[in-house]
Amino acid sequence: MPPHLRDGHYSGAEKLGNAVGYKYAHDHPDGVVPQQYPPEELVGTDYYRPTGRGFERELTSRVDKLRAIIRRARR
Repeated sequence: MPPHLRDGHYSGAEKLGNAVGYKYAHDHPDGVVPQQYPPEELVGTDYYRPTGRGFERELTSRVDKLRAIIRRARR
């Protein structure tokens, strides 16, 4: 787990780098921020791919937008 996502609610956590640099997604207008969530070996893996049918067709652009925001953390 990336250090910025580790628990930082105890003394000594900051010294270990835990929760340092964490960005609270709910403060952002889109509800998502450029921040790495998965471990290094899983970065860029897509677990969900909307189909071109029904409501999933409408989700495609939103999913693409969210992925682009999150993956900016890698640049």
